Amino acid sequence: RSTEALTAADAGLAQDPANVNAMVMKATVLAGLGDEDAERAFVDFDRLIWRTSLESPGGYADLAAFNRALADHVRDHPTLETDPP
Repeated sequence: RSTEALTAADAGLAQDPANVNAMVMKATVLAGLGDEDAERAFVDFDRLIWRTSLESPGGYADLAAFNRALADHVRDHPTLETDPP
């Protein structure tokens, strides 16, 4: 069934390369198959994650205040919905 799941994930990504569910499915299947090279090439954390320091934007006392406001905005945003089952 792993081959079928991988085919489905690839089909989903072919239709929509930004399909997060298909990305997760593909990464999970590759991990389950033990194909570490393919999994690393697909996930590529070195490309996706980086570390940087941010300055506090104007209008906020400090970075912690900005982070609180940002978290509140994201949490309350009207487009934030749970994916249907």
